[in-house]
Order: sequence, then structure tokens, then C-alpha cells
Amino acid sequence: SLPPGVTLPVNRVVTTVNGSEAEVSGAEISFSHNLVALPGALSGLFVEGNLTLATSEATISSRPGETFPFPQQADVTGNLSLGWENDTFSARASLTHTGERLQGVGDVARPFEDRYRAAYTQVDVNLRWNINETFQLYADGINLNDARETRFYTGPDYGNFYERVQDFG
Repeated sequence: SLPPGVTLPVNRVVTTVNGSEAEVSGAEISFSHNLVALPGALSGLFVEGNLTLATSEATISSRPGETFPFPQQADVTGNLSLGWENDTFSARASLTHTGERLQGVGDVARPFEDRYRAAYTQVDVNLRWNINETFQLYADGINLNDARETRFYTGPDYGNFYERVQDFG
């Protein structure tokens, strides 16, 4: 029987299926260094970054005998920031990369509906000015390189786009 409020015809039914088992392994390296040994104003320079390399494998009961990457787990993620700051002013430019990620898996009859997010890299800039102890003025430039997140299906028509978005949420 249909749930209350649902009438025929039903055009689409979405079911969430938990995985049978999964394994994620990897390593992360990060660094942060203030270049205080540099002379004069250059002593405010800093560099920061991190890199995560991971591998994952998951199984689900609706597609027995197949393995998949763990959903939303990229094999490579990282960022690099270069900036300058003192007690009054701060400026930072950041490069962020996220590798390809599995979004969802089609059922056994429609494996070509496996959905992925393609890898993307974006550039952000952030400026801060401490006007006094009470007020701060800031500006954030997000995704200055206009990177577009691309989502696609796999299977016999691999690479068919189903959505291009700019919101990285």
C-alpha cells in the first residue's frame, strides 16, 4: 500500500541502502611554517599545506560481487596556502584540490547510474584588517578561478554529465 498522501502514478522512488562493509586507509601530511627568519616585512610570510592520500573499498548488498570507493571519499585531497600577516593585517591565497568522489550507486539493473563528482581545484583569497580591538574589516574571494564542480554517470555512456554546479557545499 502507498504511504498517506502519495497517489498514483509514482514517477520516482529513491531508496537509501547502507553498505555491507567498507574499509578506508590512507595517510595525511600537513605543514605550517612562519618565515620569521626573513628580514623586515618579509618576516610576516607563512606557508601552510596538507595532503591526504586515501584508498577505500565498500560493498553493498544490492550489487553483490562488486566493490566501490567509499562514498564521498576522494583518493587525493589537499590545500596549499601562502600568506602574510602581522597584528593589524592578514592576507592569504589558498589552492584547494579534491579528487573524484562517488556520489551514489545505481541498482543491479542500472549500474550505469553510478554517480560521481569529478575532481576539482579552486583558488580563494582572504584579507583581514584589524581596524582596532573592536572592529575588523575583511574580504573573501571564493573560487576565483571559477572552478565548476561536475557530476557524471558511469557505465556504457561514461562521462555523461548530469549536473554542473558551482556550489561546493
